[in-house]
Amino acid sequence: AAPALSNGVSGAMDLLPNSPTRLRTLTPGETRVPGSTTNGRTGTVSPVQAGFVFNVTVDIADAFWNLTPGVTQEIRLTSDDPFAVIVPTTQVITGSAVYAVTLKRAGTTLVHAELVNGLSLPSLSADDSTPITVQPGTPSRLLTILPGETFSQGSPTGKGGAPVDQTAGTGFSVQVGVVDNFFNLVTGRLANVLLTVPSDPYAPSISTAAVNGGTGITSLMTASLRRAATGHYLVASDFGPPPSGLSND
Repeated sequence: AAPALSNGVSGAMDLLPNSPTRLRTLTPGETRVPGSTTNGRTGTVSPVQAGFVFNVTVDIADAFWNLTPGVTQEIRLTSDDPFAVIVPTTQVITGSAVYAVTLKRAGTTLVHAELVNGLSLPSLSADDSTPITVQPGTPSRLLTILPGETFSQGSPTGKGGAPVDQTAGTGFSVQVGVVDNFFNLVTGRLANVLLTVPSDPYAPSISTAAVNGGTGITSLMTASLRRAATGHYLVASDFGPPPSGLSND
């Protein structure tokens, strides 16, 4: 039999990146995968807590997710969290750059990298991040929702909509939630909620309601006011026993 042939190994050569064609966003827990046939990244995205800053890296890459050093473009980073703070919102990137991101709305959030000027060259495809899980922070206060209002997590007031006018002597429903400093609902914190109406001394007392630990919200409570006036308000307090240390609303 003929003798086996030895393997032939070529000399070493460099492989240069191709022309830049796309952007890539990397969130905490992810790393680059140059040459990837999927999305150019690997790893499990780490959850973040509402209100805590973290870094997002944006790369300029070729069609095979290789970094393209020396290529420059002005890139904007946005989020589908309307209350997010991103610093800077835009910057000129040479190859790669970092943005400081603070998400405020609990839930699942994306960040999105795109060209500031879609007509500038080189043209680069926009990129959405891997979904980021935003966890609520430490429960800190109660939040009262009147008819016409809704919970708006992460917003400056925690409420969407506007209270609807009520009629003297007619009952209406009120709900109270346990929230963090960014008005995200927090589960697992038990409390007994007492509603009072300081602006109407003739209003009947309102039965206390327990916060559902699985939702962070009380059942509906029925209030009824007697004295016709503008600017009435209700106060929700942690009745206990024992009080859980949540701030009134």
